[in-house]
Amino acid sequence: MSPHQHVHAVDVKLRGTVQGVGLRYRIMWSADEEGVSGWVRNEADGTVSVHLEGPEHRVENVLAILRTGYPGVRISRMETARSEVEGARGFQIIH
Repeated sequence: MSPHQHVHAVDVKLRGTVQGVGLRYRIMWSADEEGVSGWVRNEADGTVSVHLEGPEHRVENVLAILRTGYPGVRISRMETARSEVEGARGFQIIH
């Protein structure tokens, strides 16, 4: 039995007004509240990449928060894909 058997991992790409609006910190706070590990980073093309891993229902809760949005953030497109579990501990902003 794999130690990651019950861990769900998702990669997310966010497009729109997603940089310079505090989105990475808001995602980190949302992930921390849900007990989801992973990371978030700004990309050179103006998008934001997110990796989430944890129990499936908790990952889905963070995705639902992203779909709802945050004040001052305009996500015009959200692409999600299943991912490999990286074994992340906690959630961090990658600069």
